[in-house]
Amino acid sequence: MSIDNDINVCHKFVRDKYAKRFPELESLVPNALDYLMTVKELGNNLDNVKNNENLQQFLTQATIMVVRVTASTTQGTNLSEDELNYILDACNVAIEINQCKLKIYQFVESRMSFIAPNITGKLTFIFIIFLCFQSCIVFVYSHYRSFYCRQANGSGGWTDKLIENALM
Repeated sequence: MSIDNDINVCHKFVRDKYAKRFPELESLVPNALDYLMTVKELGNNLDNVKNNENLQQFLTQATIMVVRVTASTTQGTNLSEDELNYILDACNVAIEINQCKLKIYQFVESRMSFIAPNITGKLTFIFIIFLCFQSCIVFVYSHYRSFYCRQANGSGGWTDKLIENALM
């Protein structure tokens, strides 16, 4: 999809440029959007990672703790004002692109019943049938297995292995 490609291009640009300031961040925050939002929050001041409530909205506590410890020992150098502005602009562009993508998804999802009502209903019906079929198979298999184990005294058999392989 072109939108995801654009986000990845922005992520690569920011990753390459921000590595000068905090090279370890790429391995600590592997998700592209989380990385971009983290860079936007940290900027040139890596002390921003301490007690930052915005980071808690998209990073786990464990990740924030690792970023905090790594930021205190990084060998990165400060970015110039121009470099930082380019990086922050790229972060803003990627985040805005992602928000637009989500709006497009929400719009299409809200109009799906109008665009293709037959398909929507049929897909829902097929999905429900699939879930029922799957639960029936598990139910039958569990009862078959308990009965078969009682009959074979736990030794198993070729049919038991066939069913196990079919469910995998």
